[in-house]
Amino acid sequence: VELFFWVEADRLQNCVFRQFHAEKDVVREERRMYENRPGALFGEAIDRAIFGSHPYAHPILGYHEDLRQLTRKELREFFSTYYAPDNAVLMVGGDVEPERIFALAERYFGPIPPASHDRPRVPVLRIPRSGEIRMEGRGTGRTAVDVYYRLPAGDTEQALALNLLAMHLGDEEGALAKDLVEERKVAISMSARYDARKYGGVLHISTVLSPTGKHEDVEKRIVEAVEEVRAGPLADDAMDRLRRRYRARVLGAVRNDMRIGFMILRREMAGSWRDIERDLVRAKTLPASEIHEAARAYLVPENAVVTHYTQDIEAEKPTPAPAPLPAHLAGSDAGAAREATSTEGTLPASWKDLAYEPREFVIPSGAEARRELGNGIPTFIVPSRGDPIVRVSAMVLGGSAEDPVGKEGLGEIAASVLGEAGIEGLTPEALKEKLEDMVASVSTSSEIDTHTVTISVFPADLDEGLGILQKLLAAPALDAKAFDRIKAAMLSRIDAEDTRIRGVTGRLYRKLLWGDVPETRRPTRESVESITLDDVRLRIAAVTG
Repeated sequence: VELFFWVEADRLQNCVFRQFHAEKDVVREERRMYENRPGALFGEAIDRAIFGSHPYAHPILGYHEDLRQLTRKELREFFSTYYAPDNAVLMVGGDVEPERIFALAERYFGPIPPASHDRPRVPVLRIPRSGEIRMEGRGTGRTAVDVYYRLPAGDTEQALALNLLAMHLGDEEGALAKDLVEERKVAISMSARYDARKYGGVLHISTVLSPTGKHEDVEKRIVEAVEEVRAGPLADDAMDRLRRRYRARVLGAVRNDMRIGFMILRREMAGSWRDIERDLVRAKTLPASEIHEAARAYLVPENAVVTHYTQDIEAEKPTPAPAPLPAHLAGSDAGAAREATSTEGTLPASWKDLAYEPREFVIPSGAEARRELGNGIPTFIVPSRGDPIVRVSAMVLGGSAEDPVGKEGLGEIAASVLGEAGIEGLTPEALKEKLEDMVASVSTSSEIDTHTVTISVFPADLDEGLGILQKLLAAPALDAKAFDRIKAAMLSRIDAEDTRIRGVTGRLYRKLLWGDVPETRRPTRESVESITLDDVRLRIAAVTG
């Protein structure tokens, strides 16, 4: 840990921009690669339509001309302006001793002075009412309809209501997703999210269309869903579901240090990390009227950007690679001198001078970790210090290599359907609500040789979680609607892969390398269409019995 503090404090105060021109070329190449991604340039045009003259309209990687003209002096000025203690937040997570971390932070970061000059003020995003903006694009990306609404910054009182509003519109089990994806099958996927930033936000409703989907029909249904939330407050059962999902999402972040860290950092940079706890408490009693008021205020046509994107393989041409550096600049960074002196005082001058406290770390042996249950199931228990979540995984033989000829894809569909099944006494929907209340989750996966089912729970709920896992493996209550949706999604994926060169060549080279063996047989439209729910039941019974 001390090595991190020593390195990063030195980097913050004494940063040296070696290989400046070479690194600038690397960023230009990244920019070129980004431009060649499907729909990337159309996405930048959308950002300009949403944000106008606000800095949020500019891409993070910048533009080729700006990158070409950037000087080392400009880079140094930018770094000294923004990479300063009065503009930074430090987050340390994991198995650490807080008092020691605070002492190290004070020792290494404390002496660094704030920026010597003021930073330019970034304006708050203006929400114009100038009229709906409509855009159409063609390219190699997937056919889609997207609707954007400009929203206030993430630290406002309305942020929680806007967050819940986006969760309601994007609910996979909600009316909009069920209508578009499950029932009419005009979309492969549908989602909605509130992108809350420091100076403004965006509510983005996104749909990827199926081969039978039409832009106008999907847009009309999205607008109808928006008008429904504008027409009146949500029903009590819908609000209860939103509150459960919001609590599960926030508390679920404690499952890993990185998620905790990013959540705290984002909230602190936008306003205050205490907003996390404030919103968690407020969500328990937030009235439906606040969500209704937010929808009426911001989800209006004159504040919308609507985009229709059509897949056209020939529409986008690759961006050419940037020209090489002139010869007199090609090696000019090799001997760049250090531009600042090291921190003086009692701080170590070299990493070799750091003193490390001994800490015992023992890799558990297989003999200690492995136990065998009375019925012969080998069980491994691996303790993890500092991890607040217990994960129990059951792996069984019987992956995609076991798919019968003519029913390739059965293993993958079976695993996905099992992940959305119910158990004895609980329907699939009731089990999902139960897991949300426990802030637990069930996940499944299918590999070539194996199926895996995993439940993640807090230690206090371990017994109940094990009971759910046992029932799910022994007698799952399969959901016919989930089966139809999962099967339709696989068919859409197969259709999409058949139009991509990489998907076609991948199947061909595996056949050429290994021949016609189970590992190379991939799902086809014909094989997936032949799979029934009874096939799935038999497959699950065979691999879990």
